[in-house]
Amino acid sequence: MIVGAGVVLEYFFPAEKVRVLAEKEGTKQLNLPLSIKKIQFSLLSGVRIDGVTLGLAAQPIASVQTLVLDYNLSQLLQGQIVINQILIDQPKLNAISKNGVWNFQPLLNLADPANAPPTPPDSGSGLPLPLAGIDLQELNIRNASAKLDMDGNLFASLKGLSLEAKGKANLDEIDLNLRVFMEAGPTPNIIFKQQKEKLHFESHASSDLNFSAKDLKNINISGTFGLQQNQIRFGAFYLPPT
Repeated sequence: MIVGAGVVLEYFFPAEKVRVLAEKEGTKQLNLPLSIKKIQFSLLSGVRIDGVTLGLAAQPIASVQTLVLDYNLSQLLQGQIVINQILIDQPKLNAISKNGVWNFQPLLNLADPANAPPTPPDSGSGLPLPLAGIDLQELNIRNASAKLDMDGNLFASLKGLSLEAKGKANLDEIDLNLRVFMEAGPTPNIIFKQQKEKLHFESHASSDLNFSAKDLKNINISGTFGLQQNQIRFGAFYLPPT
């Protein structure tokens, strides 16, 4: 029955039709242009979205090369959320302010209660499916980057950050493992500039940090973090690479 429902859904809602609808509704709801290059989905196993861009194409607020959600529907029907994989490949964030107005201001406006859609009355029907727990087998965020530019007076950027995680959680316990890592490459991956104070800092950073938790009160952290080939300028002061 479930397989049949999945086949019917994909027949009446082909991937290209869903892509166009998602772009249209996303643009409307977010008050920003949303572009999606390709969507592939299956009711039974998940979805893959390629080439997501939010904002103007010339200077998007956010973009992701590939999004993947791979889940187990049969387990969900038994009250257990089993996520085989979540992949976010090459996400990029660009926060830019011009004359004090941020490029993501339309997203902030969505939080205004005056812009919130009316809440439909609760009919009391449709009881939620009781969930026994969540099993996340693999979460990957690959090669993330971010840039901040405040009217050209303050600039900061970070690139090449990756994250891996897996874990289980239910009402009684949690078991989470998280790894955050970044490799030092031939060009700086951390940059900070402040025009007013004539401050410039750049570094080739590397990290391999591991976080683990069995509950929210005890979190274990281990690993390494380092800064190499650092350059610092502060006014007339200059510190050569170290």
